[in-house]
Amino acid sequence: MNAVVTREELKDIVKSLKAKGEKIGFTSGAFDLLHKGHLSYLREAKKKCSVLLVGINSDSSVRKLKGDERPLTPENERAELVAALKPVDYAFIFNEVNNNKNIQELKPDIYFKGGDYKEDELSSAPLVKEYGGEVVILKEIKGRSTSELIKKIRDKDPISECIKYPLNPPAPAVFVDRDGTILKHIEYLHEPEKVELLPQAAEGLKKLKNAGFKIIIVTNQPGIGLGYFTKEDLFSVHKKMLKLLSEKGVLVDKIYYSPYALSENTPCRKPNTQLIEKALNELNIIREKSWFIGDSDADILAAKNAGLKSALVGKMYRAGKIEVQEEDIDVKGENLLEIAEKILRTPLITKQKKKNYYFPYSPKTALLIGSYSRKIAHDLNNHLAVISTTSMVLSAKAKKLSEKEEYHSVVF
Repeated sequence: MNAVVTREELKDIVKSLKAKGEKIGFTSGAFDLLHKGHLSYLREAKKKCSVLLVGINSDSSVRKLKGDERPLTPENERAELVAALKPVDYAFIFNEVNNNKNIQELKPDIYFKGGDYKEDELSSAPLVKEYGGEVVILKEIKGRSTSELIKKIRDKDPISECIKYPLNPPAPAVFVDRDGTILKHIEYLHEPEKVELLPQAAEGLKKLKNAGFKIIIVTNQPGIGLGYFTKEDLFSVHKKMLKLLSEKGVLVDKIYYSPYALSENTPCRKPNTQLIEKALNELNIIREKSWFIGDSDADILAAKNAGLKSALVGKMYRAGKIEVQEEDIDVKGENLLEIAEKILRTPLITKQKKKNYYFPYSPKTALLIGSYSRKIAHDLNNHLAVISTTSMVLSAKAKKLSEKEEYHSVVF
C-alpha cells in the first residue's frame, strides 16, 4: 500500500477492504512542512484501525484556509510524503475546505480529528454518526506546528530583521475583541446579514477615538481553520461591521485576526500576544497607555501577557482552561460605552517611581540656613559687582597702553 490515489479510486478500494473485515480510519490536513507532531498523530490513529486513509488539502483549499502565503510545498509532493509514512496506507488530494464530502463518499469506520475539540463542535460529526461510524479526537503535541516552524524560520532570517515599518506618530490604543464585545456573539459567525452591533458599542468606541486612542480589533476566528467558513466569508462579515461602525462615526484603524484552530497552538491566537506585538510595532502604539477590552478570559490574559491594562465587558466568557484572577481585571462594565467612560476617568499609572528627597534638619534650622544663604548670596553679588567694575577699568587702561605702543603686553 502506501499509495497516492484519487478519491474515486479509493471508494472502490474501501469497499473491497470493508468486505474483508478491515477497520477503516480516516483523517486529513494540509501537512505543509512535515514534523514530529504529524507523525505522532498518525501513529496514534493507526493504532486504532487496520487501514488509515489520509486526505491532503489541495493548494487551493490551503490558500482559502491559511492565506495566500501557504502552502509552502505543492500538493503532489505533500501527498507523496504523507503516503510514504509507515502509519499511512492511502493518501489522496481533495479540494473542499472541510471533510463533509470525504466522509459521505468514503464512510470510514473511524474519523480522526486532532486537537482540543468536542465532538459536537465538528460539523462532520453528525455525518459520521448517520452510518454508525465513530469520531475519535486525538491530542496533538503542543508546540509542534507548521505555523510555528515558519515563524522560527522567519525570525532567523537576517533580511526580515532589517525591515522597518514606516512609523505613525506615537499614540495609545484600545485593542478590542470582536464577538461579544462589539458584535452580538454568534457561534462561528460568517453570514454578513447576521452581523449586529451590541448596544452602546459604537458610542463607546467613538468616545475613545475622540480621546485620541487608536481602535484596533483583535479576534480569534478558528472557524476558518476548522473549515466552517472561508477567509472570504470573514472579510464579508468585517465589511458589514465596518460599515455599521462608520455610519455611527467610528473608523477602525486596523483588524488583526487568527484563522487557526486551537489545536494548531499558534502564538497569534489569544491569549498569546503575537498579533498585539505586531500592532504595537506597525502602528507605533504606546504600550503603557493602551488597553485591551474583551468579554473572555482569553482577552484578559492576553492583556496581562502583553503588558496592557484590561477591561471586561459583561459577564466573563470562559474560552478555555485559563486561570484569570480578579486582580487581573482593571475595569469592568456592562457595555463599551460604560467601559470607555471608566477608562477615560482612570489615571495613568506609569512604572516610574517618584524620587523622595530627604532633608535632615528641623524647620527652625532650615529657616536659619535659608537666612544665611540669602546673606551669602547678597554679599557674593556685591563682590561680583566690584570685580566686574575693576575688570572694566583695567581693560580700558590696557587698550590705551596698547594704542600708544608703550608696552608689548599687559599682564594682570
